Amino acid sequence: IALASEMGGLLENVYVNNNIVYDNSAIGLKVTRNGDADQHPMKNIQIINNTAYDNGGDWGGCVSLDDPDAAEVAVRNNICSRNRSFELSLSSDVPPGQAAVENNLIFGFKNDTADGEIMGDGTVEADPLFVDPANADFHLRAGSPAIDRGSALDAPEVDFDGRPRPQGSAIDIGAFEYPGSR
Repeated sequence: IALASEMGGLLENVYVNNNIVYDNSAIGLKVTRNGDADQHPMKNIQIINNTAYDNGGDWGGCVSLDDPDAAEVAVRNNICSRNRSFELSLSSDVPPGQAAVENNLIFGFKNDTADGEIMGDGTVEADPLFVDPANADFHLRAGSPAIDRGSALDAPEVDFDGRPRPQGSAIDIGAFEYPGSR
């Protein structure tokens, strides 16, 4: 999933919620300027409650933010698990305060400063305990550290399956709400 303002106009109010991105050859979700040096403004970009698993062939990852003209970007409540080169990447060109990266679950943090890999605030670093990732079942198993650990801020009202959020005491991280108690 790529977000870019390719013609230079303002791209705003984009909500990327409840997606499953896996086994892609490069990056699962990216906010990019699409390669040239012209200004490509974006505003109010919400990347919330997605699940990204095993993205990147020779190189790639979960979420990449590399457009310095993107403002008010939120990357929240996402699961980034076992991606090739990085989980969450923030380019050094992006001014401080342009993006809020918080309440995500990361499994496989590489601490790769060359790719701008970051943790963000309120990160849960653990195996998300998917039901069967080898067969693309990214529902959460009982005991998953993603259960009840998300933020309600701008979270979608339903999950990937259309199940209302929250099912427990709080929003779950990722595209699926666990249907019972921990």
